[in-house]
Amino acid sequence: RSIGLRAQHEKIDVAAQNHAKYMLYHWGVGDFANAAHQEDKIKPGFTGEGVTQRMAFAGYYAGPAGEALSIAIEVDGVKSDPGVFAIDGLLAAPYHRFGLLDSTRDVGLADASGRFPGEGGVNHMFVVNYGTRDGVPAPLPAANWFGMWPVPDAVEVNFAFSGETPDPIPVNKGACAGYPVSFQVHTSLALTVSAFTLVESLSGAPISVQLSTPQIDANPIQARHNTAYIIPYRPLKLGTKYIARFVGTSGPTAIDKTWSFTTEAKNTRMMRGCTPG
Repeated sequence: RSIGLRAQHEKIDVAAQNHAKYMLYHWGVGDFANAAHQEDKIKPGFTGEGVTQRMAFAGYYAGPAGEALSIAIEVDGVKSDPGVFAIDGLLAAPYHRFGLLDSTRDVGLADASGRFPGEGGVNHMFVVNYGTRDGVPAPLPAANWFGMWPVPDAVEVNFAFSGETPDPIPVNKGACAGYPVSFQVHTSLALTVSAFTLVESLSGAPISVQLSTPQIDANPIQARHNTAYIIPYRPLKLGTKYIARFVGTSGPTAIDKTWSFTTEAKNTRMMRGCTPG
């Protein structure tokens, strides 16, 4: 909450669409290494090695900029919305979530899709680019912002997390985990963690979680000074209310926040392939 609205920008849309098409082409010819964030200047469809260069190619000159990608197959016979699925998946993934919740002003969205032999459905390359133009001040959040995800009182929250790259919970060895819960403060501040817990509301039963902090993360290069998150080792239950509590500090400010969220009542997102707790 209170991170401010982003404006969809047509030039960033173009940059995102260019990269989505690049990814789709190279996926289709089996060049999977080029269906990722970086582009190779000797490959077909090249418009820039990184997101900042691709935005500039489209006429948008960014200061801070970032990118989130989702590759998913819309399985034949399974009703789904690929765009919603992509954003749900990116916000479920801690490393991608924090980038999406950072303070930037503009966003571009694109989806390139195609069918390839043996995949059983339509393959979607969904690209989110976001940035703030050089010399333009970033919008919200305010310096005293606390970012809790899922947001307080959220409903229909995903019950599971099926992974991202790099893997934030490698101890699970690829098995489905529960939906990650995170706490984030303004990028100008450092977060410390005294406690971060999750319990089932009705029974009070504690949920076993992996805690990641600015000092301790399964992928230290991904650790951020202003974020912390917990991932349940097992998928959560359907239609169940959970209570999260974070205790720590943000700069000189003591924090003790408790909030709740409720998981989806039905397992309608079968593409995830996880079994509820």
